[in-house]
Amino acid sequence: MKTIHKLFLALIPVLGLAACGGGDTEDRLDVTDPVVRFVQASPLATGVTLYRADVAQPDATNTTYGFASDYFDIDTGVADWSAKTATSTLGSVSIDPERGTKYTIVSLAASATDNTVAIGIASRGK
Repeated sequence: MKTIHKLFLALIPVLGLAACGGGDTEDRLDVTDPVVRFVQASPLATGVTLYRADVAQPDATNTTYGFASDYFDIDTGVADWSAKTATSTLGSVSIDPERGTKYTIVSLAASATDNTVAIGIASRGK
């Protein structure tokens, strides 16, 4: 077999990884820590803080309508996430984070006239 053919065959896995999406290659290989971000999309709630297992997350504290945090690393292992104001819990969700997955937690108004807030989660994984 010619040397050029051997070189081409050796490059096939590298080309395959490059085709996975450039900067997201680490995510697709499940080698990065899971990450989460918080979006405060409820005009009815003010001073909303994101909590993981009753510990306030410094990247998402005392937020107002229109706030969206950057993604931040989280530990693996099941935990309850909740959005709270100073006086009440607005909603909660349980997440079992997996490596290479990005989660978005969103705080939304349940309706245009009701003062309750719903919390939802979206993830983008492998």
